[in-house]
Amino acid sequence: MQSLQQEIKKDIISHPFRNIEIIYEVNKTTLTPQDEELLFRYIGLHDLELRMQNTADNLCRQSLLVNDTLESLQEELKMVEASLDVCIDLADKLSEENYVTEETSINKLHDAREETLQKLNEYNVKIVEAYEAAKAIQDSMNDHNAKDESAANALCSEFSNLTIDHLANESNAINPVAFDNQFDQFREYACARESQREDLLNTCDEMMNNYTKLNLQTTTLYNTWNEFTKRYDLLIKIYLLHNKVTGFTEN
Repeated sequence: MQSLQQEIKKDIISHPFRNIEIIYEVNKTTLTPQDEELLFRYIGLHDLELRMQNTADNLCRQSLLVNDTLESLQEELKMVEASLDVCIDLADKLSEENYVTEETSINKLHDAREETLQKLNEYNVKIVEAYEAAKAIQDSMNDHNAKDESAANALCSEFSNLTIDHLANESNAINPVAFDNQFDQFREYACARESQREDLLNTCDEMMNNYTKLNLQTTTLYNTWNEFTKRYDLLIKIYLLHNKVTGFTEN
């Protein structure tokens, strides 16, 4: 019995995704070409799982960074909105027939508009950068899902055919029963990691939802700004026309 146990060879292949254990048939120590092909495809499945895991890790990490940026932009958007509210309030008072010059004037409105415009331009640069970062992540996710799904289907189909052919060839060195058990362990581990990857990729979806929400708020702000700009231009024209008629230069 001792001698028999010593004649059963076992190999451990260290793979970044998980260790692969290969058990040989009794008295067989050399892989056949079919064994090598089976093992090559099996390692390929591990390579694919590792690549998908690394991709999910990277996309999650990038999404968290973009989320931090979006949170910062959310606060900056509030400051731009507050600045624009000041402009609108000044314009409202200036539109009254007998406005109080201590509260509003064309000069005060002009200064408030310039300040808001500067904040708006600075915000716009940042939101565009956030959009480009979010779009790159979304494109990577779409590419990741499409490519990996196609690759996984192809590899599994090839591997399934190989295992059937391998089982029918008694000259192979790899023990098919032990290998089948090993493959079950791989699938169980890969399934657990797939669940983890889904959690990581959910972070990407959450980031995209946050960007979409901020983008809608930004669009509303831009629309309000455009309406204010039209009103501001009209007030300037009325002011200039009034000064031309009356000869006054102070409001």
